[in-house]
Amino acid sequence: MVRKTPAISAGLVLTMAGYCLAQTTPPSDQQSSVLLRRGHQTGLQIPTGMNVPDNLPLDNGGITCQTCHTGKPGETITNTHSMRVPNDQSQLCMLCHADYAGGLGKGSHPLGGTTTSSKEAAQPSGHSSQDRTRVTCQSCHTPHGPRKDNLLAQGTDSNQLCTSCHPHQSPGHWQEDIPQDHPQNPKFSSKAQRQAITDLGTRLGSDDSLICLSCHKLHSAQPGRYLLAKPLNDGDFCLSCHPGQNVLAKSSHNLGISAPDERNQLGLTVPQSGLCGACHSVHQYARKPSPQPHDESGRCLSCHQPGGGGAKISVTSSHPSLACGDCHDPHSSEHAAFLREDKNDLCADCHDEISETLLSKHDFTDRKNFRNGTGRLSSESSACGFCHDIHRGKGPLMWAATSKQPLQANQLCTNCHTTSRQDAMASLRPLIHPTGPDTVPASEDLELPLFDELGVRDDTGGVACATCHDVHADPEESPALLRLVDDEPHVLCSECHPQGETVPWSLHNSNLLGHAAVTCAPCHAVHANPDAKIAGEFSTFWPVTAPRAKADLCLNCHGPRGEATRLERFSHPDLVMVNLMQPNEPGYLPLAGDDGTLASTGRLTCVTCHLTHGLPMKDAPGGLTPETVGSTIHRASLPMVRHYATPNLCSSCHGQEGLHRFLHFHATGARAKR
Repeated sequence: MVRKTPAISAGLVLTMAGYCLAQTTPPSDQQSSVLLRRGHQTGLQIPTGMNVPDNLPLDNGGITCQTCHTGKPGETITNTHSMRVPNDQSQLCMLCHADYAGGLGKGSHPLGGTTTSSKEAAQPSGHSSQDRTRVTCQSCHTPHGPRKDNLLAQGTDSNQLCTSCHPHQSPGHWQEDIPQDHPQNPKFSSKAQRQAITDLGTRLGSDDSLICLSCHKLHSAQPGRYLLAKPLNDGDFCLSCHPGQNVLAKSSHNLGISAPDERNQLGLTVPQSGLCGACHSVHQYARKPSPQPHDESGRCLSCHQPGGGGAKISVTSSHPSLACGDCHDPHSSEHAAFLREDKNDLCADCHDEISETLLSKHDFTDRKNFRNGTGRLSSESSACGFCHDIHRGKGPLMWAATSKQPLQANQLCTNCHTTSRQDAMASLRPLIHPTGPDTVPASEDLELPLFDELGVRDDTGGVACATCHDVHADPEESPALLRLVDDEPHVLCSECHPQGETVPWSLHNSNLLGHAAVTCAPCHAVHANPDAKIAGEFSTFWPVTAPRAKADLCLNCHGPRGEATRLERFSHPDLVMVNLMQPNEPGYLPLAGDDGTLASTGRLTCVTCHLTHGLPMKDAPGGLTPETVGSTIHRASLPMVRHYATPNLCSSCHGQEGLHRFLHFHATGARAKR
């Protein structure tokens, strides 16, 4: 409301601001600020709605120097200081600007005492005698000689105006014991963020960055404790700069729905703090962090722990070297459990080689009634999660496939491959091949993995089921999920048993024998039933019934009941002999002891003369077929007899006749003719 003032005698009172400013007396420094710098405008018409008391005279409805100062005869600019109303606590300012006197409840910065301990706090800008422990209008404004707009002593293009009184909120003075959540003075990165500031009626920093006055207003703010330009409780304040997070409102991370009584560290519920304020606060964490190895920031565990609002969701992690945020995005609900991607794709990001063959016999997505040890279907847990559970898995492999945690490496397979699980895969025949920590291959260039007792890969470990089988392999590319499959079926076995490398150019080549063998069958079987004969093949590693027979394994095939060429029984006396040659000498021919093991002392056996895996040959061909066997190879390698070098076991008794007896050992008629 514009008030008309009565005419005032020019001789008694200085009524015109121009009269004050026209004095010629040289001014002091303080008076210079009145003369030479801008200040509270004179001649300014009182805006509509402002009530100016009668004791503050106007000149035709406009402000003059004498509106605030008294004027007496003889006073000039050099000696006119008297205030019409004391202003040590902003009394004079509040007479005209009463709408700024309501404090936080009216959306204005509060006046009066302050609890800050900063020496710079409430530094007066216009009157040096002001009590620095009290906030007045002059703490920020000066009516004469202001350096900045709006009569401010400091500008609003940075945080300086605010942080001179609030040093703990200064980006350069964050305290270690007051963790902050919002980035410090980030630059605005999009038109949407800049538009949000325009819509709020606030301002950017000089370098296009977020400053205090981007979110806060000192006057005409929203009523409340923070002088914010917009209320927090609807969530729109944060979302105006972060519109992409609005999907949170419909997720379980909207604590206003899932935990309406939950309060943040400031004691505010979601209706009070807003959607984002349940977890975030600009100047300090809204929730007390609870750092753990898999959540170093502690933000997730500030809620997901016993006693917290998210206690019903377990966030214990079995996966090594992963943090919660590596897999989960708390602001995205596109995928279940706030995962960043589909479950299988998420695992594939780190385990890409496995993901390429994921859809194997161990993908139970189509097994509608097949549940793992935690009672979950593969469609619920994901193909990977059926066996490995990041949050509830047991042991170093995060085991979840069975309720019983494997206590040794082979149980990773046998816990499922057993007749006790009718819903599982077909049970396997007993494992004949030795496994465990004592079965360490001698090869230094072994490509197959070894495992410790718990089933974790360990180069110093032993053989386990997974040494030969890859549970993640593609069954179309790898029969029986074997790790190494090549044109030569022996390649897997020869990784640990290099003596088998000569089999392809021997009579025991599986192609020559007419067997579609994957490994070293039909002679050897890793899984077998000792008392059964399956598909015409002996099913054991070596099907024998007596220790002595271990040395005559050849007769299982070359004997009366065998399928191979039958050999006449040799007529050598069954005597215990002593080998005069040492094992490392060229003429050494091994004997068999009573327990079937080869030694320097014992009886003659098949392997005394024959090498069952073939002879080592230079430049020997790969796999042989009947079409590729030439006469030279046939004579040199197929019989698989040892090189006859003297002196040896035969020559020690038979002299030169020993070679003839050696070559015609099974042909007694040929021996007699000589």
